[in-house]
This record gives sequence, C-alpha cells and structure tokens, in this order.
Amino acid sequence: TPDLVANVDRVEIDVNFTGRRADFEVTGDLVARNANGQAQTVTLSTRQATVSFSVAQIIQQREFPVRPVLTGTLADGYRVAAVQLNPRISRVNASDDVLDSITDIVLEPMDVQGASNDVTRTVQVRAISNAILTPEQVEVTVVVEPIECDELDGSTPCATSVALVAPT
Repeated sequence: TPDLVANVDRVEIDVNFTGRRADFEVTGDLVARNANGQAQTVTLSTRQATVSFSVAQIIQQREFPVRPVLTGTLADGYRVAAVQLNPRISRVNASDDVLDSITDIVLEPMDVQGASNDVTRTVQVRAISNAILTPEQVEVTVVVEPIECDELDGSTPCATSVALVAPT
C-alpha cells in the first residue's frame, strides 16, 4: 500500500560481523525499515544485494612498564630500600597514536607517610583516554628499612647527623 511505502526510511542488509578479521563479501536479503528501524512489509524491485567490507585492525596491543607514585615522608631514620610491583608490566589496547604517546603506565599516588615497616597496597592504574589497560590494579610493596649509620667513617647519612654549611 502507498502508506507502507511512504513509511520506508531506508533499505538495509543485515550482516553478522562476529569473528571477521579479514575483508569479506556477503550477499543477503534487503529489508525495508521505517525511521524507528522496524521492518516494513513492502515489495522491493531487488530482493538481495551483495556488499563488500574492508576490515582493518585499528586497535593494537603493547606492553609498558608500570611506574608507582609515592607520596609522604617515611618515619625519621627510615628509607625506601626497594619498590616491588606485581605485575611490573601493563598491557594497553589502543590506536597507534594513543600507544605512541605512552612511555609508562602511572599508578595513582600511594601514601607512605610515617611508615617504619614495609607497606603493601593494591593501587589503581591511572586511566588513559581511549585505551584499555590490563590489569586495572597493581600490588605495590614499598620495602622500608632503617638507615644504617656508621659513626666512624661518616659514609652513610644518619637521622641524627648534622651538616654545617658555611660560605668558603
């Protein structure tokens, strides 16, 4: 009927893209649809069409080192002996231009204020626009040890050391 024909907004072919990783061609039935996407029962002069698709991978994956951000000051007389990360590498899925802008994966800040023992926390990875990062969290262990002072040779700093600075 003329009313059904007037309701036709577009003619489409349904294509399943699942698992497609290379260029392909498909022949399928044409479906008349209204503006809401609902199929309309009309007779089309051509019932089928063949469509060709070019498939290109626009998302790549690379690995980057994880970089912790420590904030705060340890307790007097203590120092950071090591920072252990698990995992040490993060995988990033993104376009080439996003990947090219990344040098490392930065974690949210981890506060070690006043620590005199090892501190272990699960820390969130900072998000990167238009990228998927795996994992989203990293276990960070800050190994804290006392500063060893050798009063005889003065080669290591000490919490009770005093330095005098004078012009020469």
